[in-house]
Amino acid sequence: MAKIVETPLMKQYFDIKAKHPDAILLFRVGDFYEMYGEDAVTGAEILGIVQTKKANGPGQTIEMAGFPHHALDSYLPKLVRAGKRVAICDQLEDPKLTKKLVKRGITELVTPGVSINDNILNHKENNFLAAIHFGKDVCGIAFLDISTGEFLTAEGTVDYVDKLLNNFSPKEVLVERGSRKRFEEAFGPRFFIFELDDWVFTSEAANDRLLKHFETKNLKGFGVQHLKLGVVASGAILYYLDQTQHTHISHITSLSRIEEDRYVRLDKFTVRSLELVSTMNEEGTSLLDVLDKTVSPMGSRMLRRWILFPLKDVKPIHERQDVVEYFFRHPEVKELLEEKLEQIGDLDTSVYNVQCNSCDEFISDEEEYCPSCGDKLPSNVFQERSLTDLAVFCEEAIQAMGINPVLARVGYESWVFHKGSSEIRMFVYQRSYLFCTSPINVLPKKNLEPVLTYLLNAEVKPYQLGLDGNQIYLSYRIHISDIFSDFADEVQKNITNMAFKADELDNYLMDTFGCELSEYAKKDA
Repeated sequence: MAKIVETPLMKQYFDIKAKHPDAILLFRVGDFYEMYGEDAVTGAEILGIVQTKKANGPGQTIEMAGFPHHALDSYLPKLVRAGKRVAICDQLEDPKLTKKLVKRGITELVTPGVSINDNILNHKENNFLAAIHFGKDVCGIAFLDISTGEFLTAEGTVDYVDKLLNNFSPKEVLVERGSRKRFEEAFGPRFFIFELDDWVFTSEAANDRLLKHFETKNLKGFGVQHLKLGVVASGAILYYLDQTQHTHISHITSLSRIEEDRYVRLDKFTVRSLELVSTMNEEGTSLLDVLDKTVSPMGSRMLRRWILFPLKDVKPIHERQDVVEYFFRHPEVKELLEEKLEQIGDLDTSVYNVQCNSCDEFISDEEEYCPSCGDKLPSNVFQERSLTDLAVFCEEAIQAMGINPVLARVGYESWVFHKGSSEIRMFVYQRSYLFCTSPINVLPKKNLEPVLTYLLNAEVKPYQLGLDGNQIYLSYRIHISDIFSDFADEVQKNITNMAFKADELDNYLMDTFGCELSEYAKKDA
C-alpha cells in the first residue's frame, strides 16, 4: 500500500484507529460509516459490499468501503458474527455548527463475547465470554453472559476444560498474551481468541478486581476461593469489561462454581455425534429442536443447558419428572402458565432478582441476613433505582401508545410490549443509543422477489426496514443526546408512531406478499 497522505480527516482516522488496532473501525463521515485500508478489504468481504478507493494525495488512493449510517443495525451483526471486534466512531458535534474538522470519538466497542444488542443476540442461547488461565497441569476457566449476568468458573484438566468450552460454546475467549498457540494446541482453532496483557492474569490483579466489583472482603461467600486459576480467569473477564467500556454491570451479583460432580461430562464428539443441539447436515433435526417447545427465552436457554449438562443425582432427576407428571395431570394449569409466560419478555437480572452469594437462594423481601443460610447481605442490594430522565422520556412515549409503561418494563431502561400484534422492544445500548425495534414478519416461503424489492425501496423514514435471516425488522435508532435537544418532542413522537407503524406494516406484508407473522407476534391481536 502506498504511503498515506495524512489529511486532517485521515490523521483523525488513524489516531482513533491506533487506539483500537485489532478492531474494525466504522468511521462516521456525514451520512455514512466508512472503513479504510485493511478494514475496508475485510469489511467489504464480510458484508458483501463494494470496495472502492479514496483519493489520497497526488496519484494515490486508499481502500475504502462504507454503508449508510441508518443501516448499522443490519451490518453490525454480520461483522460481530464473523468474529470481528467493531469500534463505532461517531460525530460528536453537528457539522453545521463548526467550521473546523468535526470532533469524532468511539461511542461503542462491540466484540463477539460482550454484545448486548438485541439484533446480535440469539435469545434462545447464552452469549458467553470466556477466559482461560493455564497452570502447570490444570486450567482455570470462567464464563460470563453479560446480557443475563450469569458468571461461572471452574478448574480442571485440559480434557475437562475442553468439554466445558464445547458445551458453553463461548463467542469469545480471553487468553494471556503469548498463549494463543498453547490454547489452539489444547482446544483447536475454532474459537475467537483475544489476548490480554500478562499482568491481567495474576492473582493480585484478579482478586482486586473481583473484590472491588462485589464489594466484599474475600471470595469465601461464593465458594470459589480454592479455585485459584479459576479466580484469575474470572478477574480477567471483569478487566476486559472495563477495557471495552462496559461499565454498567451491577446486575452481575455473584460468581458461581460449576459443580463438576453433579453432571455427566459430555465431550464434543459425543455432543456432535448424538446431534444434541446441532446437526451434522443442514436439513437435519437436533434433539434440542425436537424438545424445545418453550415459550420464553429463559426457558430455551435453560433447556439447552440441561441437555448439555445431564444430571447424575437421582433426587433432582425425580424432582423434574414430578413436575412434568403434574402438568400432564393438570393440563389447565399448564395452559394458564404458558399463556402468562408468552407475555413475558427476556428478564433482566439487574432489576428483579436479589440472590444470596453464599447459597444462591432468591430473596424477595428486604433482609439484613439471608433467611436460608444466615450470611450477611450487602447493604445496598435492595436499593431501588429511581427512573432516569431518559426512562421517564421513554415511558411517556409508551404511555402515548395506550400502554402501561410499568407493565412493559423488563429491565433498567429496557421495555418489551405488544402494540396490536407487533412486539416492540426498546432498550439503551452503551449509554449512547436508544434502540426501538420490532420483529414484524418473516419472509414468505416462495415469491421472494416482490417483498425484497419492497423492503429495499419502501419509504418508511425515520424508520428502517431490515432483514436478519428470514426475520423482517422495523427499527428506529437515535443518539441519546437527541433526547435532550431541541428535537426531543419530535423524537418522542417518532418512538410512539413506530409502534403504530409496526402494527400497520405486519398486516400489510401479510396481505400483500404472503409474509407470516413473526414468532414474537401476538397472534390473536
